[in-house]
Amino acid sequence: MFKNAQAVWIKDELQTKNSHIILTKTLGNLTDAKLKITASNFYKLFVNDLFLGYGPARTAYGYARVDEYDLSNFNSDVNVIKIEVAGYYSKALSTCQTQNFIVCEVLLNDTVSVATGSKNDFVYYKNTRRLEKVERYSFQRHFSEVIDYSFDPFSISDNLEVIPSFYPKYLPRRVPYACFDQVNLDGITAKGTFYFDDNLPCKPERYSEVFGEYWGKYLESDVLYKPFRWLQQQALINTGKNQNFPVAVKEGEYVTFDLKKIEVGFIKWSFNVVKDTDIVIGFSEYIKDRDLTFKMQICITL
Repeated sequence: MFKNAQAVWIKDELQTKNSHIILTKTLGNLTDAKLKITASNFYKLFVNDLFLGYGPARTAYGYARVDEYDLSNFNSDVNVIKIEVAGYYSKALSTCQTQNFIVCEVLLNDTVSVATGSKNDFVYYKNTRRLEKVERYSFQRHFSEVIDYSFDPFSISDNLEVIPSFYPKYLPRRVPYACFDQVNLDGITAKGTFYFDDNLPCKPERYSEVFGEYWGKYLESDVLYKPFRWLQQQALINTGKNQNFPVAVKEGEYVTFDLKKIEVGFIKWSFNVVKDTDIVIGFSEYIKDRDLTFKMQICITL
């Protein structure tokens, strides 16, 4: 299924939980080009900052389904491919626990232009903005997300390991690709202030049963940020509703958004900040009396 590409990952991180890397490559005209890719867990593919896809499709332990993307619409003289990859190395109901890897190659007129683990390879970065030692989200999924934009991803192109002893059985995708339609919001549904109230109840973990080491998680003492617990003890005071964008939010204020129905996908946001800022994004599938509650679910909703 691949001509030249080999499985690669960061040296000494083949079994690191919640490890994230970025691949980039600048190419010329991509007419008649296609990209083939698979990974141990999940990837997101961008060309010229345009989101193209997410995968791979799920399969059993020891197998990997290969996705293929047509890049022929990118026919300008310069095109930048970027791939964000997550290697979780943990058990979940959505994936198997297998060592971290990424395999990808781009073919121009059926000739390999760039391939992982080859002489003409991608440029690799450690995505240090995605903090590794965070809490698990749930049994079904992997880790919650804590992102620190003060860190810049750094090059690790010389610190990669080709994994010759690891050859998953490659399979075609065989199921339709997801359709990522953009869902736009015009504004907010509520705005208010918040403050910490240690009298509010707080459950340290929101899981349906004791979450043991079997599933793969970081020790409580290793987890530095626990935003879900912080969020449970914030008292919200609603001061206004229904305001169109753009919306200015000051320190100590919150806003809420209503998607009207459950949407599955990724959040895309844009902020202009004037000083160092912590932004917490939480969600709930349940609204009681039109006020958000974060205590009704058996998972960490961040």
